[in-house]
Amino acid sequence: MARNELTWSDENYRIFGIKEGAPLTYDVFLNCIHPDDRDFVNRNGNWL
Repeated sequence: MARNELTWSDENYRIFGIKEGAPLTYDVFLNCIHPDDRDFVNRNGNWL
């Protein structure tokens, strides 16, 4: 993720409880992930 910016569908905003149109960064996404799972996501996040 070169620009630290994510593009989400309206459904992604709804699922994660983020206001539609809000700027999304990797940190915003990571804060939606359960704390116990964040290390796993960080290690395997190259699919983003």
